[in-house]
Amino acid sequence: MEEFNNDFLFKNKPDETTPLSAENLNTALKNTRAICSNTAGAHNGIFRGKDITNYFDDDSLWERISSGKFTDLFVGDYIVKNGITWRIAGFDIYLNKGEPALTKHHAVIVPDESLTTSKMNDDSTTEGGYKSSYMYNTTIPDILTNNITPVFSNHILQFHVRVTNSINKTGYNRFGTATGCSNTIEAVTRSTDLMNEVQVFGTIVYSSSGADVDADNVQFPLFRLAPEFIMTTKNYCWLKSIASNDRFCVIGSGGRASTYLASVSYDVRPYFYID
Repeated sequence: MEEFNNDFLFKNKPDETTPLSAENLNTALKNTRAICSNTAGAHNGIFRGKDITNYFDDDSLWERISSGKFTDLFVGDYIVKNGITWRIAGFDIYLNKGEPALTKHHAVIVPDESLTTSKMNDDSTTEGGYKSSYMYNTTIPDILTNNITPVFSNHILQFHVRVTNSINKTGYNRFGTATGCSNTIEAVTRSTDLMNEVQVFGTIVYSSSGADVDADNVQFPLFRLAPEFIMTTKNYCWLKSIASNDRFCVIGSGGRASTYLASVSYDVRPYFYID
């Protein structure tokens, strides 16, 4: 086998001023196991962005994922169904995590488009944590029923995660003020949910405490390799992280980390796992 290096990837390049074509890149990916071995780690390190709807249509997608080999699947590849672009954000992100642990190989999906707009709560409060929110109890279940299940049906995986269920109204937060922070968590079972700051930005920015993160503590490879996908809607987009006693975190204009009052309606772009 030819040893992998930069020259290998670029040897089919016509000249130094011509970009590497998608065709030549795909040839390089096929011809070397060094960069696309059959592991989640290898496939999480490559952004491709190919339309793989045909794998969905011929049912080969499921074996490619459930086998844990992720054959010819890479970060950024996408399926177009029901007018939505469903994009792969990573592989085996939650493997062996949760209580009980998720043990099935999986791909994490994040739609490019907002699936709806919604408030986090009727009033501008985070009392009761994310678990008590209108978003958690009404909007996300509706999205699962109306948008996600009709496309992915029984290939949607349940996962076990802990979410915030109360706040300290006068606790200190990332604003440096005693205006509230999350303080306790509760184990729940979910099929889809909002992302948190770490899953998007790779770090906490306005998240008020570690309770906002828990086991969802890994940035999705999509946003690490292709950060332009952090902001794919024109409006602010909700995250489940609590910022204060009246604000949740958001993806703000221009893709910046920000916060907003819980009673305002913004875009909803959840994630879920498929096998």
